[in-house]
Amino acid sequence: MNRPGFRILFLVAALALAGMQNAAAADVVVQPAAGSGFVVKDSTGAQVRLRVDEGGNIVMPVLVNGTQQSLPVCYDSASGQLGPCSGSGNSASYSAGTGLALNGSAFSVAPTYQLPQGCASSQIAQWNGMSWVCTDAPSGGSDFALPYSGTTATTGAAFSVANTSGQTGVRGINGTGSGTAGWPAAIWGDAAAAVGVLGTSSNGNGVQGVTGSDAAAGVAGSSNGGPGISGESANFDGVHGHTSSNNHVGVAGFADQGTAGGVLGGASSGTGVAGVSQDGIGVSGHSDHGYAFVAYGPAQQGLNQGGWVKAAVVVDQTQVVRCFNSQLAANSAAVVPCGIAVSGAFSYSGGDDEIYLDFNFPVDGRFVSVTGTNFQGLATAGNRITLKFHPAGAFHLIVY
Repeated sequence: MNRPGFRILFLVAALALAGMQNAAAADVVVQPAAGSGFVVKDSTGAQVRLRVDEGGNIVMPVLVNGTQQSLPVCYDSASGQLGPCSGSGNSASYSAGTGLALNGSAFSVAPTYQLPQGCASSQIAQWNGMSWVCTDAPSGGSDFALPYSGTTATTGAAFSVANTSGQTGVRGINGTGSGTAGWPAAIWGDAAAAVGVLGTSSNGNGVQGVTGSDAAAGVAGSSNGGPGISGESANFDGVHGHTSSNNHVGVAGFADQGTAGGVLGGASSGTGVAGVSQDGIGVSGHSDHGYAFVAYGPAQQGLNQGGWVKAAVVVDQTQVVRCFNSQLAANSAAVVPCGIAVSGAFSYSGGDDEIYLDFNFPVDGRFVSVTGTNFQGLATAGNRITLKFHPAGAFHLIVY
């Protein structure tokens, strides 16, 4: 197959075929024998330039080790025809997405998205406003740059730290604030519509304040429109105060404007203000120039205690004219006959008459005051007071 005569014969045949192509305008057909292919080599016969095997596979070694060119080659998916790509490889045929740059047909990472590759150990990439640069990573000590301010939008905590030793998680110190300009604070909480400072604890105090000054408060609250301090509890005191001082109180309230109150207690159905003491005064009131106590409603005292009026009644013979009974509900305490039944035994001859007053509580042993014409004396037994007159007339009676 490599003899000179054969090569000359093959060349002549090829030229003849070429001549036939020009003459008849027909394709040059090369049909190798079964199992062989078509090969084009260089002038030395040592390098394969093109090979087409019987299966139609094309091998072009120049694509591997040839000189690189600037334009890509594409093929038609229907016919397999080779040719320049649409747009001739111009960058107008491509578009660079976010973070990418395009130069001709070559993509690269945009400079503002390129992270530095020369950072040392313990350094991180940080944006300085123009590019990414290497900077030392915070180590939890003095490397945390101050002042620090940040903004984020997250459903979790924007800033969270944990101390697993059981000691303080966050501590703020203000050693220079004089209080002359605003409210210098070690820790400041500010919220437009939510809680400014929230403290929760499973077993300890949710929020605790301590001060070493006699002129300052452990916990202080200030408000222009709402409560300065508000407390709420499902199973305990809403606000609880305690003092170990001999001359101070657990909870104190002060007001210096108009008729405002220093301490106000409100309740839907329970006690608005309650005072309890083991050995001292449960509730104490003092005023230098006004009333120590003012009540806008009936007053009540337990029957086992004395000092306050338990009941009072004005009677004309057996007719209750006016009355008060502290042992009834407040809305019934002054409604005639106030739970007091009056009856009598009269002589009708100018002799001794008896008036009987039956109360809804025991009066035996209580202090009783009677004012009336011809009053002779009284006796108590159970819920009844018996009055003697000579003869009976109108009278006033008070039970303490």
